[in-house]
Amino acid sequence: MNYRQASSNPWRRLRGTTTRLQLWQRRLRCRPQPPRPPLRRQPLLDQLPRRLEHEISRIDGRIRELEDECYRLVSEGHGSTLVIRFRIEKMEALRAKLISRYLQQQQNDDGGDNNGGDAPPSPPAAGGAAAVN
Repeated sequence: MNYRQASSNPWRRLRGTTTRLQLWQRRLRCRPQPPRPPLRRQPLLDQLPRRLEHEISRIDGRIRELEDECYRLVSEGHGSTLVIRFRIEKMEALRAKLISRYLQQQQNDDGGDNNGGDAPPSPPAAGGAAAVN
């Protein structure tokens, strides 16, 4: 048995030697990485109404699904629907929060004064693109 061997297991590699896996991992670490795209935390302002409309319609759809589930459970005779009602309230609160953030963003863009240059547009209709006639 060689004194440089790591253990009594004959299948273990000798200390001091580099395995092919280690060489490959080292090669991958040293490879130049492509530049990462810059972080965009805020969406572009021209995309904000369209994104808001999409999110509101998604939330409204989820609220309708939860209400349907609640009605189904009541009709089947299940006693408590408090959990589903709580979820509905949370989704409605999220919807209101999105709209208030949008209005606040519009007010900040106008310069913060209440009688600012142009009035902020109303938030998009809740029904999505179908509500816009």
